[in-house]
Amino acid sequence: MLRPAPVYIVTSPNQRVGKTLIARLLIEFFHASGRAVEGYDLQSRRPVLAERFPHLVRSVDIGGTRGQMQVFDQLIVDSTTTRIVDFGVRSIRSVF
Repeated sequence: MLRPAPVYIVTSPNQRVGKTLIARLLIEFFHASGRAVEGYDLQSRRPVLAERFPHLVRSVDIGGTRGQMQVFDQLIVDSTTTRIVDFGVRSIRSVF
């Protein structure tokens, strides 16, 4: 029986500390290893991660309930795809 893949949430309450870099490295590692990977870029201004990996990363605005449901519903789905979430500072405040 296959076990569900992990979900990595990369976040910090501070700006410019390397959140997107860590998320990018995780995506590149899993993709280069041949594993299924899916990312979510929750940056409110400029979705840098989604621009870098347009075929692997979705840019989602979670300022409203619809965007939050779109992300969190996908995170709890039983899947073998590793998921990486890049939370921006503003996204953290609206969710947590």
